[in-house]
Amino acid sequence: MYAGCDMEYAEQVTAEHKVNVRKGGRTVPQWVQKHSHGANHYLDCEVYALAAAGEPVPEPAPAPEEEWIKSHENWI
Repeated sequence: MYAGCDMEYAEQVTAEHKVNVRKGGRTVPQWVQKHSHGANHYLDCEVYALAAAGEPVPEPAPAPEEEWIKSHENWI
């Protein structure tokens, strides 16, 4: 949090917490929404912005068929 944020932003960004949940005989961490906070839209936006700021995903290499089509485009 930064010093100048408003209360709505602070509540939404802290609307979830990580708890341990038992699933199939194992304990796994899971993000769960707090009951006292309804909306978490700002938290979602922060997570999406963080994901968007990451390294771009490289394009997959073209399939062999695509290369064949490119080299034979003018066959008609």
